[in-house]
Amino acid sequence: DYTSKHTIDSCYIGNNNQTQKEDDIFKEDARIGIDKNYEGKTEEKAFYKQISYRLNEGFCFALEVETKSVDLCQFTGYVVKLGADDSSFLFEAIEGDLAYPQDKGKDLRVVLLSDAYLPEMPDYVRFAITDVKPFRFLHSGNSEKARDYNVKYSQLRKERYDLYQAGSVFYFKTEKERGDFCGLLAGAKDFVQVGYNRYYEYNKTK
Repeated sequence: DYTSKHTIDSCYIGNNNQTQKEDDIFKEDARIGIDKNYEGKTEEKAFYKQISYRLNEGFCFALEVETKSVDLCQFTGYVVKLGADDSSFLFEAIEGDLAYPQDKGKDLRVVLLSDAYLPEMPDYVRFAITDVKPFRFLHSGNSEKARDYNVKYSQLRKERYDLYQAGSVFYFKTEKERGDFCGLLAGAKDFVQVGYNRYYEYNKTK
Protein backbone atom coordinates (compact mmCIF):
# COMPACT_ATOMS: atom_id res chain seq x y z
CA ASP A 1 0.00 0.00 0.00
CA TYR A 2 3.00 2.31 -0.31
CA THR A 3 2.52 5.55 -2.20
CA SER A 4 5.30 8.07 -2.74
CA LYS A 5 2.83 10.97 -2.49
CA HIS A 6 2.59 10.49 1.28
CA THR A 7 5.96 12.21 1.61
CA ILE A 8 5.08 15.18 -0.62
CA ASP A 9 3.58 18.30 0.92
CA SER A 10 0.41 19.64 -0.68
CA CYS A 11 1.12 23.25 -1.63
CA TYR A 12 -1.06 26.00 -3.02
CA ILE A 13 -0.36 29.28 -4.81
CA GLY A 14 -2.04 32.22 -3.05
CA ASN A 15 -3.24 35.54 -4.46
CA ASN A 16 0.12 37.02 -3.48
CA ASN A 17 1.90 34.39 -5.64
CA GLN A 18 3.42 32.85 -2.51
CA THR A 19 3.46 29.10 -1.90
CA GLN A 20 1.29 28.10 1.05
CA LYS A 21 0.97 24.76 2.79
CA GLU A 22 -2.26 23.20 4.00
CA ASP A 23 -1.44 24.21 7.58
CA ASP A 24 -1.60 27.85 6.46
CA ILE A 25 -5.12 27.37 5.11
CA PHE A 26 -6.76 24.76 7.34
CA LYS A 27 -6.77 24.25 11.09
CA GLU A 28 -7.50 20.99 12.87
CA ASP A 29 -10.62 20.70 15.01
CA ALA A 30 -10.51 17.64 17.29
CA ARG A 31 -13.60 16.53 19.25
CA ILE A 32 -13.78 13.77 21.83
CA GLY A 33 -17.10 12.15 22.70
CA ILE A 34 -18.97 9.08 23.93
CA ASP A 35 -21.48 7.08 21.90
CA LYS A 36 -24.71 6.11 23.68
CA ASN A 37 -27.49 3.75 22.70
CA TYR A 38 -31.15 4.75 22.30
CA GLU A 39 -31.78 4.14 26.01
CA GLY A 40 -29.08 6.63 27.00
CA LYS A 41 -26.62 4.02 28.21
CA THR A 42 -22.97 4.24 27.30
CA GLU A 43 -21.81 1.55 24.89
CA GLU A 44 -18.64 -0.44 25.44
CA LYS A 45 -15.70 0.99 23.52
CA ALA A 46 -17.84 4.08 23.00
CA PHE A 47 -15.14 6.70 23.36
CA TYR A 48 -14.15 8.30 20.08
CA LYS A 49 -12.04 11.11 18.72
CA GLN A 50 -13.28 12.95 15.65
CA ILE A 51 -10.93 15.18 13.67
CA SER A 52 -12.26 17.71 11.18
CA TYR A 53 -10.70 20.74 9.53
CA ARG A 54 -11.79 24.36 9.37
CA LEU A 55 -10.59 27.24 7.24
CA ASN A 56 -8.24 29.70 8.84
CA GLU A 57 -9.27 33.35 8.96
CA GLY A 58 -9.00 35.04 5.58
CA PHE A 59 -9.82 31.93 3.52
CA CYS A 60 -13.08 30.75 1.94
CA PHE A 61 -14.36 28.05 -0.39
CA ALA A 62 -14.99 29.26 -3.95
CA LEU A 63 -16.24 27.81 -7.21
CA GLU A 64 -17.12 29.07 -10.67
CA VAL A 65 -20.66 28.67 -12.02
CA GLU A 66 -21.96 29.51 -15.49
CA THR A 67 -25.71 30.22 -15.65
CA LYS A 68 -28.11 31.44 -18.33
CA SER A 69 -31.21 32.61 -16.50
CA VAL A 70 -30.45 32.68 -12.77
CA ASP A 71 -28.83 35.71 -11.13
CA LEU A 72 -26.91 34.22 -8.22
CA CYS A 73 -25.86 37.65 -6.97
CA GLN A 74 -29.35 38.13 -5.51
CA PHE A 75 -28.60 35.42 -2.96
CA THR A 76 -25.53 37.17 -1.56
CA GLY A 77 -25.77 37.28 2.22
CA TYR A 78 -27.81 34.08 2.50
CA VAL A 79 -26.66 31.23 4.74
CA VAL A 80 -26.27 27.97 2.80
CA LYS A 81 -25.48 24.44 3.95
CA LEU A 82 -22.85 22.30 2.23
CA GLY A 83 -21.14 19.00 2.96
CA ALA A 84 -22.11 15.77 4.66
CA ASP A 85 -22.61 17.48 8.04
CA ASP A 86 -24.61 20.41 6.60
CA SER A 87 -21.96 22.93 7.56
CA SER A 88 -23.24 26.53 7.33
CA PHE A 89 -21.57 29.07 5.05
CA LEU A 90 -22.26 32.70 4.24
CA PHE A 91 -22.93 32.85 0.49
CA GLU A 92 -21.48 35.56 -1.74
CA ALA A 93 -21.66 35.73 -5.55
CA ILE A 94 -19.51 37.95 -7.75
CA GLU A 95 -20.22 38.35 -11.46
CA GLY A 96 -17.19 38.03 -13.71
CA ASP A 97 -15.47 36.15 -16.52
CA LEU A 98 -14.26 32.60 -16.10
CA ALA A 99 -10.57 32.36 -15.32
CA TYR A 100 -9.68 29.53 -17.67
CA PRO A 101 -9.22 30.18 -21.41
CA GLN A 102 -12.33 30.40 -23.54
CA ASP A 103 -10.57 31.70 -26.65
CA LYS A 104 -11.04 29.41 -29.64
CA GLY A 105 -8.23 31.08 -31.59
CA LYS A 106 -4.57 30.64 -30.76
CA ASP A 107 -3.79 28.03 -28.17
CA LEU A 108 -1.18 29.93 -26.18
CA ARG A 109 0.13 27.45 -23.64
CA VAL A 110 3.35 26.01 -22.33
CA VAL A 111 3.73 22.40 -21.20
CA LEU A 112 6.60 21.40 -18.93
CA LEU A 113 8.66 18.51 -20.26
CA SER A 114 10.56 18.26 -16.98
CA ASP A 115 10.19 19.50 -13.43
CA ALA A 116 10.84 23.24 -13.39
CA TYR A 117 11.81 26.00 -10.98
CA LEU A 118 10.15 29.43 -11.05
CA PRO A 119 11.10 32.23 -8.65
CA GLU A 120 7.36 33.06 -8.44
CA MET A 121 4.15 32.50 -10.38
CA PRO A 122 3.69 35.51 -12.72
CA ASP A 123 0.43 37.47 -12.48
CA TYR A 124 -0.15 37.19 -16.24
CA VAL A 125 -0.62 33.42 -16.19
CA ARG A 126 -4.31 33.05 -17.09
CA PHE A 127 -4.77 29.52 -15.82
CA ALA A 128 -2.52 26.64 -14.80
CA ILE A 129 -2.96 22.92 -14.25
CA THR A 130 -0.01 21.94 -12.13
CA ASP A 131 1.37 20.46 -8.95
CA VAL A 132 4.61 20.97 -7.05
CA LYS A 133 7.21 18.62 -5.59
CA PRO A 134 10.08 19.32 -3.18
CA PHE A 135 13.64 19.59 -4.44
CA ARG A 136 16.43 19.41 -1.88
CA PHE A 137 20.20 19.51 -2.03
CA LEU A 138 23.16 20.02 0.28
CA HIS A 139 25.08 23.29 0.11
CA SER A 140 28.59 23.47 1.50
CA GLY A 141 31.02 26.35 1.98
CA ASN A 142 34.79 25.88 1.91
CA SER A 143 37.49 27.94 3.59
CA GLU A 144 41.26 28.01 3.07
CA LYS A 145 43.83 28.42 5.83
CA ALA A 146 46.91 30.18 4.54
CA ARG A 147 49.26 28.54 7.04
CA ASP A 148 48.76 25.00 5.77
CA TYR A 149 46.76 25.47 2.55
CA ASN A 150 44.23 22.89 3.65
CA VAL A 151 40.64 23.13 2.40
CA LYS A 152 38.08 22.14 5.00
CA TYR A 153 34.30 22.21 5.29
CA SER A 154 33.15 25.27 7.13
CA GLN A 155 29.41 24.90 6.65
CA LEU A 156 26.94 22.31 5.43
CA ARG A 157 23.25 23.12 5.09
CA LYS A 158 20.19 21.86 3.26
CA GLU A 159 18.39 23.94 0.65
CA ARG A 160 14.82 23.34 -0.53
CA TYR A 161 12.81 24.54 -3.51
CA ASP A 162 9.32 23.70 -4.77
CA LEU A 163 9.44 22.62 -8.40
CA TYR A 164 6.45 22.54 -10.75
CA GLN A 165 6.00 18.97 -11.95
CA ALA A 166 6.58 17.77 -15.48
CA GLY A 167 3.33 17.77 -17.46
CA SER A 168 2.11 21.04 -15.93
CA VAL A 169 0.23 23.32 -18.35
CA PHE A 170 0.23 27.15 -18.28
CA TYR A 171 -2.11 29.33 -20.40
CA PHE A 172 -1.57 32.91 -21.58
CA LYS A 173 -3.50 35.73 -23.28
CA THR A 174 -0.75 37.01 -25.56
CA GLU A 175 2.36 35.69 -27.23
CA LYS A 176 4.45 38.23 -25.31
CA GLU A 177 3.25 36.87 -21.97
CA ARG A 178 4.05 33.36 -23.09
CA GLY A 179 7.48 34.50 -24.25
CA ASP A 180 8.15 36.23 -20.93
CA PHE A 181 7.18 33.04 -19.10
CA CYS A 182 9.56 30.95 -21.22
CA GLY A 183 12.24 33.52 -20.46
CA LEU A 184 11.76 32.91 -16.75
CA LEU A 185 12.16 29.17 -17.26
CA ALA A 186 15.27 29.60 -19.40
CA GLY A 187 16.67 32.19 -17.00
CA ALA A 188 17.10 29.65 -14.20
CA LYS A 189 20.39 28.55 -15.75
CA ASP A 190 21.53 26.41 -12.82
CA PHE A 191 18.41 24.25 -13.14
CA VAL A 192 18.60 24.19 -16.95
CA GLN A 193 22.19 22.99 -16.74
CA VAL A 194 21.23 19.89 -14.72
CA GLY A 195 18.26 18.96 -16.93
CA TYR A 196 15.35 20.86 -15.40
CA ASN A 197 13.15 23.68 -16.78
CA ARG A 198 12.49 21.97 -20.13
CA TYR A 199 9.28 23.02 -21.85
CA TYR A 200 7.30 22.98 -25.10
CA GLU A 201 5.40 25.95 -26.56
CA TYR A 202 2.04 25.34 -28.21
CA ASN A 203 0.75 27.78 -30.79
CA LYS A 204 -1.72 26.15 -33.13
CA THR A 205 -4.80 27.53 -34.82
CA LYS A 206 -7.95 25.56 -34.12
